Amino acid sequence: MEVLIIIKKGKITMKSIRLEEEEKYIHRKNKVTLEELMKEFDVSLNTIRRDVKELLKKGKIKKVYGGVESLIGVSEEKYLNNYESRSVNNIFEKKRIAQKASEYINEGDTIFIDSGSTTVSILDNVPMDISLIVVTNSLDVINKISNYKNIQLVTPASFYKSKTRSFVEWDIGETNIIDRLNIDKCFMAATSVSKENVMNASSAEYSIKHKVMARGEKKYLLLDDSKYNTTSFLTYAKVKEFDVVITNFVPDEYLGIFEKNGVKVEIV
Repeated sequence: MEVLIIIKKGKITMKSIRLEEEEKYIHRKNKVTLEELMKEFDVSLNTIRRDVKELLKKGKIKKVYGGVESLIGVSEEKYLNNYESRSVNNIFEKKRIAQKASEYINEGDTIFIDSGSTTVSILDNVPMDISLIVVTNSLDVINKISNYKNIQLVTPASFYKSKTRSFVEWDIGETNIIDRLNIDKCFMAATSVSKENVMNASSAEYSIKHKVMARGEKKYLLLDDSKYNTTSFLTYAKVKEFDVVITNFVPDEYLGIFEKNGVKVEIV
């Protein structure tokens, strides 16, 4: 196996990591030229051509005149990567984001923990004897709660969706237990974020997310850098509805948007 070490902006990384960062960059920008990639990653044009050739095999980008373009489909299944594949992407960044989110949790809170590969680690960072009410539809969070003797669990749905490892609503009528809850803090995940909208890929989870946003006093959005400037199946909230965004990176154009909407930004 060939391992190529490169140095970029003071960081040592492997070729595989460079490819991952190039792919993220393409998705954030939507459309880029080969020359732009060459300058951004400080490599030769031939190297960029080889990298693009490898990225094309994944089927997430396409060649256009002079460069490449992110492929964005319209079907739910296209956006809904399975949980296992999402959980290994940006794993260290996601754990840091979850750790920062846990700092907002206080004894006696009623909180909602969304399903997702970032939010799943939140409880790993709170004391084992903390007293909380946790509302969640995440199977992994539910399993973690079994180790905490003073956490009361509320599950708002009863149908299990294996692709997202979450419980979802399924034609349950006009009311739901969430409609009667007073939630202090909501820790939300997203598949994609644009300059106005926060999106998710699962139509089955949409109703829960939407109801929780209406019942939460404080809303925290947990994002890793792969989520910006992308589009997903459904919009479940507006950026301006959140109080805090916790992330490992914020594109320059988003800083002004968050500030304009009164959204605090925590960068880990």
